[in-house]
Amino acid sequence: MSPRSELNQAHQGLQRRRPRPKWRRSPKIVAAPIHGSARTYKHWRPEEIAFLIRTHATLPLEAQARVLQRPLHGVREKRKELYASGRIRTTERFELPDWSPTDDEELQRLVQNGLPLFQVAKQLNRSYAAVCQRTERFGGVRAMRGQTIQVRSLLGVARLFGVPDKLPDLWRRHGWLTARRNDDARRPKAKKRTYLVTDAAIQEFLAVHDGWATWEPRTIRDPIWRAEAEAIRAQATGTWLTYPEIAARYGVDARRVAVWAKRGEIQAIKIGRTHFVWSETLADVVPPHVRYHRRGPRQAAQPANETEAGDDDITRA
Repeated sequence: MSPRSELNQAHQGLQRRRPRPKWRRSPKIVAAPIHGSARTYKHWRPEEIAFLIRTHATLPLEAQARVLQRPLHGVREKRKELYASGRIRTTERFELPDWSPTDDEELQRLVQNGLPLFQVAKQLNRSYAAVCQRTERFGGVRAMRGQTIQVRSLLGVARLFGVPDKLPDLWRRHGWLTARRNDDARRPKAKKRTYLVTDAAIQEFLAVHDGWATWEPRTIRDPIWRAEAEAIRAQATGTWLTYPEIAARYGVDARRVAVWAKRGEIQAIKIGRTHFVWSETLADVVPPHVRYHRRGPRQAAQPANETEAGDDDITRA
């Protein structure tokens, strides 16, 4: 056999299909637990379950977890099981106990001493959310401690005015609200720029009537700022009107009012997608459809009793 034929036979043997091996799933290897690292489940004792049933309507969830020395999620899941089994009636769920005058005095004393709110909640045996909500009725923690808020963030301004979170940034970009950038050295790589607004800047913003169309005094949460904004608005003699309101006043379509603003016959500002016109600027404005007629300027018709005799003769002729 020649060397060439041997090479051909070897090549044909390599091209033959060989049966694929059947892959077998390897057995799952489970590592042995390290001694002391595995978390053990702590079974519920009957006296603990009786305590949950007895105090579910008088103690909050955090207080029950603290007394039983168990994690919060464990107490929550156990209460769900008791609700599902009917051992705790759904109509008797936890209700916040009323705040008595003694509790309010104790709350003010602890807050004025500089104690954090979570420690105040522990001493009063109440939840953290309940303590935060109660301090808001006294003007907040700073007001209870005799401190005044000198600087606010844009988010704080939005919550003060009761407007969407992004609206104060619109006021800043229009130049109505003065804000300075927060160049905090502790956050040199912050991706989002933060701005700070002083109370003096808010005082100046209340008098800027260009921004009055975006907020109302009744939505301000602070009663002092609300009263001041209402006093400033009361001194103004005009209001902001939209194109549909102006169209309803003159009996035309809103698109016609937009044409007047485009021609410069009325002065309008655009905030977002809405155009506003100050009502005082419309006092001396005469719309084009009133000034001109198809055949020329209109002339006021004279009453019939004031016509002269010569005119009657000419008309008869």
